[in-house]
Amino acid sequence: ATAVGVSWWALRPLLARLRRAKQLRIEGLFVYPIKGCRGHSLSRVELTPLGLQGDRRYMIVSEKGTFITQRELTEMALIHPDLPTEKGIMLHAALPEAASGADAKLPAPLFVPRRGEGSEATRMVQIWDDTVPGLDQGDVAANWLSGFLGKAGLRLVLFADSAHRPTSIAYGVGG
Repeated sequence: ATAVGVSWWALRPLLARLRRAKQLRIEGLFVYPIKGCRGHSLSRVELTPLGLQGDRRYMIVSEKGTFITQRELTEMALIHPDLPTEKGIMLHAALPEAASGADAKLPAPLFVPRRGEGSEATRMVQIWDDTVPGLDQGDVAANWLSGFLGKAGLRLVLFADSAHRPTSIAYGVGG
């Protein structure tokens, strides 16, 4: 009886989360094609084995392969990518609200063709405590990002379809 009581006590937080999950209500759907950049509000989106279709499949990494966040480069919020397609992703830059006139220069929009698995572009990248395979999307995208964000060595990578990054039990239920 003591073992059952201890087991029940240990599982209480998980059971409470599951009970709350039955009461969820979705207020909005947002997809962020590039982690840390501007996203899209959608009325519907397909759920895939990797999560919401097109959500955070791309990310910006340093030359060492560590992901970059808006905490490090707040200007990432000014990058508004289109929703990705099988062919690639279009990058757009926006001006900060304080910018004006002749001083305000934006890079031209850039279409980045999708480089897939099996190419020489595969590199290991780090996101938080996980290391996963990423597919480097090339020098043109890297130069566009580095130029706009003002930091050398940035790369755009796509999470490989074969990458597996399980959900931490601390943040949800999943595998």
